Amino acid sequence: MKNLHRLIIFLLYFHKCVPLDFNKYILTEEKKKVNLPCGVESKGNIEWQRGGSLLIRYRTYQKFANNALKDSNRFNIQNHSTSDLEVSEVQRSDSGIYTCQRERSTVLHTVQLLVFTVSATPSKNLFSSEKLKLELSPENVPGLQVYWTKGDKNLDRGTSVEIKEVDLQSGGQYWCRIKMEGNEDLNISTTITVL
Repeated sequence: MKNLHRLIIFLLYFHKCVPLDFNKYILTEEKKKVNLPCGVESKGNIEWQRGGSLLIRYRTYQKFANNALKDSNRFNIQNHSTSDLEVSEVQRSDSGIYTCQRERSTVLHTVQLLVFTVSATPSKNLFSSEKLKLELSPENVPGLQVYWTKGDKNLDRGTSVEIKEVDLQSGGQYWCRIKMEGNEDLNISTTITVL
């Protein structure tokens, strides 16, 4: 009986003192709106941090933003029952690790936001016989699978695709499909015009 009592005390201590860390990736593209799940019980005051720096704190449904941030108005908690963080007009610099924590709790929830862009070199508007390169950034993300398509035609795998000499049929919508195990796919479209 004494050992059972000790075990219960240990489990209560472990539950209260050891942070639980649930890591999840959120994939998005620039200029979109994204919601980062908090994942902790939202009764009480909530604090969101990015890379260890305070982003936003809600106390009794009042927002306290980190005014040192250039554009802190892009970060908001729309639904106080879930305390998910809404980021509008997402930028590449928003990529990183976000942490949600209820005040006076040791339980943390972390989410890693990955913001992707597709660039067209030399441009999205080309003349016939020019070379086209479509490239995904960032490119060095572990576990990332990237597929390129145009219409129903599969083009290539990898973080970039090249067309040596474009022609009129090369114009149109190209899709970059980004897959990462355990996450929803992200599809980014780019329209190319050939003159």
